[in-house]
Amino acid sequence: MTTVNSINTYIVPTAANEVTMPSQPCFLGILAVAVNTITGNGTVYLLGDTDLGAALTEKFDQNADFNPGTSAGAIFTAPVSGRYFLTSNVTFKAVTAAMTLNNCAIHTSNIYHLYPLCNPGSFRDTSNYTTLSTAVVADMDAADTAVIELQISNGVGDTAGVHGWNNSVDNTSFGGSLLC
Repeated sequence: MTTVNSINTYIVPTAANEVTMPSQPCFLGILAVAVNTITGNGTVYLLGDTDLGAALTEKFDQNADFNPGTSAGAIFTAPVSGRYFLTSNVTFKAVTAAMTLNNCAIHTSNIYHLYPLCNPGSFRDTSNYTTLSTAVVADMDAADTAVIELQISNGVGDTAGVHGWNNSVDNTSFGGSLLC
């Protein structure tokens, strides 16, 4: 059984009965280049903010619901109401011992999904990098949006940055998919 209309195929089963849904919302954006000195003294940075750094590079956007860079950050807009699996991985760079984490969240239209609060200065590596990852199942209505909001405090000025993707352990990404 294949579900189609006159233009699109919506559900495609394989011979082994696996099902793919080519129009199912699913996206992944990566930060291809580092963004320097965007937080550290309490400044809020929205990942993908084109005014303060760089847009994300779109790896895939299955239903065209993801904008990888705007002045309001990289934005996913829910096309339909449902439960969405959202994930992010953020590697901060130039983290000092004094820095603390004030806010690092997946922010949807109606709720902040906070990362576990921590002190990035206390667990930075020898290169002064700290990586935080999170995943949430968010209840989103049609037209709700999701962005990644970052804020580090207690630095001397905005001296911390976000590390770009480099095919090793350090990477920054934002992704998601409609579950149901």
